[in-house]
Amino acid sequence: MMTRFRCWLLVISCILAGCLVGAAGAASLGTDWKERASEEGPFLGVMITPDASLVYAGGNEIYVRSWDREIHWGSRPARVAVLSYDGKRIILGVGNKLSVLDNKGVENWSRTMDGYVRAVAMSPNGSFIISADDKGNYISWGKDGEFIVRLQNQTANTIAYAPTGNLVVVATDYGLRFYNRKLELVWYDNRTESRDQFIAISGDGSTVITAGGNEVASYTRDGTLNWRREITKDPIIDMRCSFDCSAIILAGQDKNVVAVDRYGNVRWKYDVGQWVQAVGVSRDASVIAAGGIDRTVYVFDRSGNLITKKKTDAIIQPRSIAVSSDGRRIVVADQVNLYGFSMIGDPVAPDIPETYTLPPLNPVETTHILTTATTPPVTTPEPDLTSRTTGTGPAATYAPVSPLLLIPALGAAAFLCRRLR
Repeated sequence: MMTRFRCWLLVISCILAGCLVGAAGAASLGTDWKERASEEGPFLGVMITPDASLVYAGGNEIYVRSWDREIHWGSRPARVAVLSYDGKRIILGVGNKLSVLDNKGVENWSRTMDGYVRAVAMSPNGSFIISADDKGNYISWGKDGEFIVRLQNQTANTIAYAPTGNLVVVATDYGLRFYNRKLELVWYDNRTESRDQFIAISGDGSTVITAGGNEVASYTRDGTLNWRREITKDPIIDMRCSFDCSAIILAGQDKNVVAVDRYGNVRWKYDVGQWVQAVGVSRDASVIAAGGIDRTVYVFDRSGNLITKKKTDAIIQPRSIAVSSDGRRIVVADQVNLYGFSMIGDPVAPDIPETYTLPPLNPVETTHILTTATTPPVTTPEPDLTSRTTGTGPAATYAPVSPLLLIPALGAAAFLCRRLR
């Protein structure tokens, strides 16, 4: 009887050990390449094409490379830049000069603004470019540099162009501005002051997410406010969203990575212990990367489970993490290097259901240039980003383990049972 009891105890122990080993070893980060910053200063700000075919790093001297380093160039200053979705064009703002380069660094054309270039944006196919200077001038250009239209408004801090649809969103110190492609004003914010620094527009152009200070807000494409909430206690340093804006990921001085759903509800937090300075998100938010002052890259699944982490040589720079669309490649800039990391193994993430955009939950009166008809609210419940309650630090929920991982554990258990008989 005692022998049989010990046998079953060993079986259970081996199975549990196999599960734990399998869960812990599901994925890790491998370093594909590492580039040291120039003596002029560290990299600041990174971008990556959805397929990770091209990487851009900004700073005192920019650096551009393909993942295999077949393309690599840089050594010119640029504080304002945007990379096209296909990686074929790069827009740079240096002083009052706007330049358009191909992915090998060859200048296609350049134009001069009245003041210093503050912000730039580009349509996904590169056929439309808008630039803004510190004197409040907004100018739109065609693919080959032909002048389209010009206007003057509040000085732009950030500009975003919708992936689809005819929408340009501008963040100023005195509120948001929504324009169409002809720079005709669709809607403007009626606030006298605004802290918005970050803009994300959903893939279908229906939802606009903004963040700044400790607030995050959601708007429809016509400017109707869905919600605005204070999500953090301290200032937000970086924000990224999934392609449909159903997952909003924040980093900041709260020392937490924070996930917010499309309704403004905080779904989970992860306490890093020091400022989190940068986040990156895959297309469906199944892979989320974050890092900051503690020199560690943290990789989470959509539910906030920690998949893996990896140390860097120095403090990770603000807004300097980017993730490929499929989550397999991650680019990080610290105060010394630019890193190209690849996921080794498959991160175990929950299935992502089909997402959708609801009409405003609580429409708030705003100043409109155009009026649109309202649609009755949809009562379909929002799918959870996570099954756990909100808290700080890693939670006590785990991704499922593949049944194949149990085979060696069962084999070992059977062998020990035979030995005990």
